[in-house]
Amino acid sequence: MAVITSTVEVPADIVFLLDGSTSVKADQFILMKEFVKNVTRSLLPYDTLFAFAQYSHQMTIHVNFNQFNRKGFEKRVDSIVQRQGGTYPGYGVGQVVKYMFHSFAGARPGAKRILIIITDGQTYDSSKYPRVTAEADGQKITRYAIVVGSAWTSQTARNQLNAIAPKPESDHVFEVDNFDALNNIRKALENKLLNIQGIPTVNRDAGGAACVFPFVYLGTLHWTCTTINHNKPWCSTTGNFDQDGQGGECCIEAGEHLGV
Repeated sequence: MAVITSTVEVPADIVFLLDGSTSVKADQFILMKEFVKNVTRSLLPYDTLFAFAQYSHQMTIHVNFNQFNRKGFEKRVDSIVQRQGGTYPGYGVGQVVKYMFHSFAGARPGAKRILIIITDGQTYDSSKYPRVTAEADGQKITRYAIVVGSAWTSQTARNQLNAIAPKPESDHVFEVDNFDALNNIRKALENKLLNIQGIPTVNRDAGGAACVFPFVYLGTLHWTCTTINHNKPWCSTTGNFDQDGQGGECCIEAGEHLGV
C-alpha cells in the first residue's frame, strides 16, 4: 500500500447568501438559518472558511471570512435579523463578488470560491444576471442555487433560475418544496462541496487520490468519510468500493467528519 504523508486537502471559502425578502416568513427564515448552521457545522472538520450575507432590495454582510469563528459562528447566524423587501438576488450576487471574495475580507489565495444562494421566488432583477454571473465566473466563483417553493414552476421563473446558476444547471441547482425540506438536500449539497474541495487520502490502496462521494460500501451509499471496519476515517476513491476496492484514509486536519 502506498504511504503519503504530506498531502493536504484543498481549502474552500464558502459564502451563504440568504433570502431576506418579505416573501420569506419569519419562521421560514429561522429554518433557513438552521440549514446554514447544519451545513457549516458538517464541513468544519475540513479546511473551510465561511461567510454569511443576506439580500432583499439591499445586501448586508453579516460575517466576512476574517470574522468567522469556528466555535462561535452559530450565535452569529442566530443573530441575523431578516431585512424584508423585494427579491433581488442579482444585486446580492454582485455585491458578494465585489466585496467578499477578496483578501481584505479574509478570502484566501488559492482557495476554492463557492457561493450558495438561497431564494424562494421569482426575482425583480434578472436583467442583472448576465453581468453579475460573468463577474462571478471571471473570479472563478462556483455558484449553487437552492430554490424553495412553487414559484419556480412558471417558465419565466425557470429561465431566471437557469440564468443565475452555472451550466449544467442540473449540477448546480437544488429544489425543495418548502423550507422544512431544506435538510433533505443537505447531504447532496455537502457531497458537491466535498467533491469540489477534493479531499485527498493517505495509506491503504489509494496512493493519495481524492475521495469520491457518494461511494458504495457494503451495499450502502456513503456521502462522507466513514470508520466502518477501520480505526480511522476513510473513503473510497471510486464510486464503488465493493467493486473496485480502492480507498484511503481521509486527510482531515481539524477533526473527523463521518457519515453513512
